[in-house]
Amino acid sequence: MTLVEPSISEARAALQKLVEKYKKFQDDKSFLNNEQQICDALIKPLLRDVLHWESEDPSEVRPQDTRAGKRPDYVIYNNGISQFIVEAKAATKDLFEDWDIYEQALSYGYNADKEFTILTNFRQVVILASKISFRNPAETAIAKINLLDATDADLEKLLAFKKEYWITMGKDNILYKLLLRHKKAVPVDARLLEDMKHWRSMLLTSIRRSNLKLDFEDEQSFLEIEKQVQKFIDRLVFICYCEDKEIHHEPTLKQLLNEKQERYAMRPGWLLAAIGSLITKYREVPDSDLFDKDDCDDYEIEDNKLLDLLRDLREPAGRPPYNFDYIDADILGRAYENFIGHIQTGTKRFKEKADIGKRKKEFSTRRRSSLTML
Repeated sequence: MTLVEPSISEARAALQKLVEKYKKFQDDKSFLNNEQQICDALIKPLLRDVLHWESEDPSEVRPQDTRAGKRPDYVIYNNGISQFIVEAKAATKDLFEDWDIYEQALSYGYNADKEFTILTNFRQVVILASKISFRNPAETAIAKINLLDATDADLEKLLAFKKEYWITMGKDNILYKLLLRHKKAVPVDARLLEDMKHWRSMLLTSIRRSNLKLDFEDEQSFLEIEKQVQKFIDRLVFICYCEDKEIHHEPTLKQLLNEKQERYAMRPGWLLAAIGSLITKYREVPDSDLFDKDDCDDYEIEDNKLLDLLRDLREPAGRPPYNFDYIDADILGRAYENFIGHIQTGTKRFKEKADIGKRKKEFSTRRRSSLTML
């Protein structure tokens, strides 16, 4: 199946009506600066009239809660399964060279485990490959389209998102051919697994070096230390989730990260104490013992190791940051299940397989509990 000429001709006729509407308001700054008006007047009709998705049907085009810009504007669904993401911007923004906007949109697509993200202000459309490795966000733009002067080749790429074609073609969609020369990024669940393994090893090494009274040679004692380290990691992940949900305490982990780097780089122990103070604020989370006082609260951990951990969580280099609000619960559960399987191998650390389901259930419960906090 290909995108034949009549499809392009019909799309161009539908698009031209929207272009004419845009031109009526192209000198109206109040309209062009209003992202919601651009969505209602132009972007939703583009999805409906050109790409044939029912933009008024939330089972197909689902608007998102865009708290502080933390979530994309629309997620496209088919039969209850999310397909791709549409991130809308005001028409006054120039999307073709704004790497910060690229990074935001890529974060949505990557954490949602979607191959493609559409970034648009109507007059410009950028098709981003959300799951490829990149050094510069510009490398992820597999198509840039000026809808005011679109060629047939431009429309062919845009129509790769047309409902009938998208559903029918699957991985044979022409967009996938544009991914062939790119290296795929590590999936978010696999990346989280590797990060948790790294954090665990790093923290254990730091704790062993800084807490000489702890017995790392005794098996039972070491098992308890490992449990406490995992609890500390779980706390930070949960705090990140609350921050991404915009239901968090102050300061945020990113604020602590920046404060340590900019003001307290030469003050040992400042970051550990600041994280400890933040953790006490989360002890009011209902129906959870995650933040209850425990042995891990008394561990000495080097600030430089905590700094590395917070960078991985909030400001990783060369990859999209985690957005735990938008990572599906199944993805998180899969990462934790694989992690527990990893730490059980050989030494049978933690409890047996019953703990896998328990940890997934506990994290899900903590997520729900967080919604009622503050």
